[in-house]
Amino acid sequence: MPSWLKIATWLLLASIATFSFKKPTFFWDKTNINDLLLLLSFACLIVAGIKKEIQLPICRSVLIWGIIGLGSIVLATTISILHLHILAPQALREYARIFADSAIAYEIYCIGSVDGSLVCKSLSALVLSSILLPFIFYAPISIRTFFLDDSLTRFTGFLYDPNYYATLELLPAFIFAWKAFTDLYKKKRLLSIISFLLFSLSIGSIMWSGSRGSVAGLLVGMATVIGFGMWKKISYKKLGVLVCLLITGLLLGYVLLPRTGQQNITSRVGAITQAQPPLENGAKPSGILHIPAPLQEISAQQGRQVIWENALVQIINNPLGYGTDYGNVTDIQGGNNDHHRVAHNTFLQILLTGGVVLLVTLTVGTLALARKIMAARAPFGVIYFLSAALISIMAAGFFLDSLWSRWVWIIIGLLLLLAEHKDTGRLTLEHTL
Repeated sequence: MPSWLKIATWLLLASIATFSFKKPTFFWDKTNINDLLLLLSFACLIVAGIKKEIQLPICRSVLIWGIIGLGSIVLATTISILHLHILAPQALREYARIFADSAIAYEIYCIGSVDGSLVCKSLSALVLSSILLPFIFYAPISIRTFFLDDSLTRFTGFLYDPNYYATLELLPAFIFAWKAFTDLYKKKRLLSIISFLLFSLSIGSIMWSGSRGSVAGLLVGMATVIGFGMWKKISYKKLGVLVCLLITGLLLGYVLLPRTGQQNITSRVGAITQAQPPLENGAKPSGILHIPAPLQEISAQQGRQVIWENALVQIINNPLGYGTDYGNVTDIQGGNNDHHRVAHNTFLQILLTGGVVLLVTLTVGTLALARKIMAARAPFGVIYFLSAALISIMAAGFFLDSLWSRWVWIIIGLLLLLAEHKDTGRLTLEHTL
């Protein structure tokens, strides 16, 4: 591989391997070193393109997301400035986040088009980024508290927020599920058992995070994997093994948790099952949205339903969006009239950030990617487990703002690569990490 491209590749992998380490450590304090690694990697990739070491391709999905999508955000920011005469100082930082997310998806696609092993390397880097976190379950409490939130009950890993940690862990969870399933049929039973235990531990950490939206997303992703298996017409025996693996991993994840984690889950499940039933005589609560009682309980924390309704009012007032730092420009209030920085819903976040244009852009780009995946005719393998991971994060995004979460765009870059290139797209039962 040419020198500049090789440097870009290893910097990219280093960025992926460290992107979950956000809390202060002994080595840096609130410094996202992975952002610096990604910036250097992108610069090396551009140099490699200038020196003709690599052609920098642009597929249709990248064109839609990268040019039209970012253009709609710039348009929304400009309109917001002209209309409201406000430019929040955090706007430049938010643009940097957007650039980093777009860059990592684009880099994976470009480098992977000439390096057939990049998918395996990227998945390995993702595993390295999170594999040690579940083992903290069994660390002494003095160490474990560093990985909990301020209440000392919810698991956050190296991230500050338990909800974002949970959406992050959805990705390696499905990677471990893929490995456990495929290694079993390659007669690598020890590796399959190890992957299954890591899968269960990942699920346990998601449960312990207390992120009810991510748990719901996990269940949606599992159903999606099973659906893909039925669509690809794998044998009933393999489908049964897959279902048993997912269900057993879900149960074992709870069993492996320490007692504090189990108590946290039990209390939250009890709150959902005891949610108030709908009003009698068909009456509906006041407000724009009517949400079933169990979902009301899931969305109850921080008064999400009130936040969503107020966010919808802001969207109706300006359907073209408010730009990157919409939380400092719009007035999103909660149930106690407190101001919120985010809408706690990815789809509302899209409308608030880039308006209807961005929503249409991301929808068209996502459909274009889905069409490529469906047309790839790949055997049942990693591409479908990664697709399920993306769908699970999108489902969890109904309760969280995850549009600019780095792991979402890592999945998108990998799926673009797998769907476009047959040589890397044949990661199936015969391939391993």
